[in-house]
Order: sequence, then structure tokens, then C-alpha cells
Amino acid sequence: MAICLLGALLVFLSPLFHMAFPVDTPGQLKFSKEFDSRLDKFEKESIVLKKNLDKGEISPSVYIAESERISLEKTNFEKAHTAKYKRYVDERRIFGWKTPRKLLIALGIRLPYLIFAILVTFLISLVKTKDKWATRGFTLLQIGIYASAFYQLIWVFWNHPDYPLKAYIWFGISLCLVSGVIVTYLFKHLRYLNIDDIKGKIRFVMSLMIDRALEDGHVKDKDKYEEEIIYPALKKLDE
Repeated sequence: MAICLLGALLVFLSPLFHMAFPVDTPGQLKFSKEFDSRLDKFEKESIVLKKNLDKGEISPSVYIAESERISLEKTNFEKAHTAKYKRYVDERRIFGWKTPRKLLIALGIRLPYLIFAILVTFLISLVKTKDKWATRGFTLLQIGIYASAFYQLIWVFWNHPDYPLKAYIWFGISLCLVSGVIVTYLFKHLRYLNIDDIKGKIRFVMSLMIDRALEDGHVKDKDKYEEEIIYPALKKLDE
């Protein structure tokens, strides 16, 4: 129950982690303020130029020439600033993401895939069945879920398209499937490892009880005791 509650809490909170970070970094905000300030200067210059024309302080030809100059300077500034801002952002990307907030948004909506996979493994471990087809079905289900979870998480942190798209697709599929198989069988192995450990302890306690019962003479018919109690108990323990 505790694992399910913890998983539910993480599933609910993981898409909200990004809210602890600002939309833009301080450096990006500085660029935005500089950009807005410079555009505001161009706008004010245009307004002053228009007022001078209305007052007759400048001729229409001067107004046209100055307006074109302002427009050209504004266009050149926008291009230069955009390129500079792009370089600044690209040099500070985190796994390809512009800001920590965007990274956490991408991670937060994909992390639940892995949490769900772990919860499914936990729930399946509680299912007691001897049906080999059901067991195989559960195994395939877990492999598929883990493969999907790892694919989503790898996508978040992988941002270097240096090879053809098909190569990335096949590599990603293979890696995710292999990871899914490994994790699924790891959980399965740990589960049986714990069960074997518990069975070993039970056998140890049973052996002490049986030896003490025989030594103290509490058992009148040893053969019947072994046939009706000891052997059925050990057989049940090995199932």
C-alpha cells in the first residue's frame, strides 16, 4: 500500500516540478529587456520625427529619408539581436532545452511512465498463478511498459542528431527493448531471491521444531509424523 501511495504522489507531483523555476533565465530576461528598450527608442525617435514634420520643422523629403534610416537600423538591430540571443541560448542549453523549466516540463510528463512500470511490476509480483501463459503475458507486458518508459526518458536527454533518423530510431528501439528486458528480469530475480531467502528461514525454523519434537518424545509415531506433517509441509514450501 505504501508503494502505491508513494507512486501516486510522484505521478501527481512530477508534472508540477517545473513550477519551481522561472519561465526565462536571468540572462534571457536581460536580453529581452535590452531588446524592448532599444525598440522603444526607435519608436520614440519615429514619433519625434513625425511631430517635427507636422510642425514644419523638417521637409517631407527629410522625413522620408529619416524614416527609412530608422526602419533600416531597426531591422538590422532585430537581426543582430536575434542571432546574438540564439547563440547565447544555444551555449547554455541543458540537454538541448532552453531553460531548466522546459527540461522539467518534458521530464515531468514522462517520468510517470517509469513510475507506472514499477507499480505494474509490484502489482504483478502479488499475483499468484501457475499458468505459464499468464506468466509470459505478464513478462511481455512489463517489457513493453519499461521499453516505452525508457524511450520517453531517453528522448528527454538525447539531443544530438548526428546520424540518420533511421539509425536513431533503430538504436532507440533496441536500447529500450534491451533495457526493458533487463529491468523486468532483474525485478523478477529480486522477487524470487527474497522468496528463496524467506523459504530458507522457514526451513531452518521447521528443522529446529522437528528435531526438538523428536528429541523430547512429543512424537509417538515418527514415520506417520514425517508422512503426514513434515513431507507435505516441505512440499508445499517448494511450490
